[in-house]
This record gives sequence, C-alpha cells and structure tokens, in this order.
Amino acid sequence: MAHRFRLTSLLSDSDRNDQALKGYYKSWKELNQKSKSSFTAIDNTFFTNKILRDLEPGPLKLYLFFSHVASNDYGHSWHSIQSIADYFGAQTRTIDNWIKGLIDKDLIYRAPKGSKSHHTYLIPFSDTLITHPSPKNRDEDSPELLEDLISKIRDLEFLYGEIIGVYHLFQWTSQKGKQVSRDASTQMLLIITKRKNDVLIGHIHTLRKSNHLSVSELDIEEQSIFTSPFLFNGQNVMGIALTPFPSLKTRASIKDTINLVKELSTIEEWVLQDRQHLNYGIKDEILPVIDEENDENVDDEEKENVEDVDEDE
Repeated sequence: MAHRFRLTSLLSDSDRNDQALKGYYKSWKELNQKSKSSFTAIDNTFFTNKILRDLEPGPLKLYLFFSHVASNDYGHSWHSIQSIADYFGAQTRTIDNWIKGLIDKDLIYRAPKGSKSHHTYLIPFSDTLITHPSPKNRDEDSPELLEDLISKIRDLEFLYGEIIGVYHLFQWTSQKGKQVSRDASTQMLLIITKRKNDVLIGHIHTLRKSNHLSVSELDIEEQSIFTSPFLFNGQNVMGIALTPFPSLKTRASIKDTINLVKELSTIEEWVLQDRQHLNYGIKDEILPVIDEENDENVDDEEKENVEDVDEDE
C-alpha cells in the first residue's frame, strides 16, 4: 500500500546525484545560451567518421586548440609554433610533429603569411556545398562561363580535390500545392570535386540568364536527363531535370542536394542514361504556350464533327 504521507525521500543517493548532475549541466547550458557565451564548434562527423578515434592524443589536443582559437567565420588562426609550444608546455619539435599529423589527415592547412608568421586553416571534414558567383566579365550564360569556373576550381585543386563530375541541373519552380509555371525555373551548374580523404564538395553556380531556355516537358514526375549545351572536356555536360520538390532555392533542400552530390559521385552513367530523355533549348520553340481558349474551341469543333458523323450514320 502506498505511503501517501511519507516525509522522507524515496530517492537513493545515486538518484539524487543523477538529478543534481543533470540539473547542474542544464542550468549551465541555459545560462551560456542566454548570455551568448562563446563556444567551440565541432561538427558531428568528427565523431561519426571516427576522426576522433583515429587521432593520436597529441594531434587531437592540437586540433582542439586550433578549433578554439580559429575565427568563427573563416576557421583560421595565426599562432606561432613557439606560442603553441608554450601553451602546451612542449618542445617546438613536438608541435611540428602534431601539426604534420593533422596535415596528413587533411584536417588543417598551414601556410606562411608575410615574412615571419604562418596561418593555420581548419579544413572541413564532411561533404559540403560551395556557391560560386558569376565572373564579372560574363554578361550571359555562355559556354565560356563553365570554362571559367572549371579553371578557378582546378587552380585550387590542392584544397578542393579532383573534379569527378559536371552537371547541369534544371528544375521548374512552384509553390507547394500549386502547378508549376513555364515562366519560372531554376538552373544550376554543379561541379563535384573529391578530396584525397573522400570528402565531396558540390560547387554550385546559378544560371540567372537562361530563363529563355528550358526542357521540353512541364510535368516532371521523376528525374529525367537532357543534353546540356555546356561542354566539359570536349563533351556535352549531362543535364538532370529534377522534380519540382524540394525546391533547390530553399534551405530545406540543402541535405537533398548534398545527397544528390553523393549519389552522382558513385552512380554509373548507364543508370542515368536509362532515365527519360528530354530536349533542351529555346523555351518558346520546344515548349510553346498553350492557348487554353483556342484549345477549348478546337475540342468543341472536334466534338461537333463527331456528332455530325454520328447523325450521318
């Protein structure tokens, strides 16, 4: 029978400690959030990709140090080997070895800045997307535009890795629950690079001057392909016409776009070639405007003709 007027707690000492420890941490976290206290961010893939497991204790401590002192926006810092050695109470040779360990794991890049100092840059260790603006000297979405982007990315191959795929994405845009409009579409160039540690980067450039061009179908119920006018290594780039949802323009589609990059990095070309092929070109030529009023008149005329035939019979 329950003791309804009990004066002593039923909690054991371990339960009380459990509640106190959790409450202590929760209060500390909430206070830091309210006071906007600074923090060191480490992406979850640091743990899920087993980077933590594989790092030696010394390089791991140094990576945490670089993560703490790095710029929140750009991930760089400028501490000298000597100042780092002083912080850890270690020899400069030890710090050099730790740095080499992080460089070998593609976690940092270190380069001279000026005559005496070096900058240390944190390198992302999970797949990501980078948006590239249009070159200022390009007034239209010409083939030379892609050449400029390819050249820019190849110049930074040490950072981005090797180009493993180039695609032209097309998507009709529409608000959810409404039909797509032939007047609104999103088009992008997608260049996929792969670093030595298998990290993928999707380089995206939005084609803002191609609204007069489109694919030959308005209702796209599954991903289709088309031949893009852009060239890469002397061949036409493969175009992919995506379903309208999720919209490439929204933040909600970021994970879907990264998943698309991952899939395209491994997919066999014949799998893509098996999909429906669409034409791509001047919109008014391959996807003419349908005059609904005239279309209804044609239907009425056809109906009258059928009725006349029935009467004659």
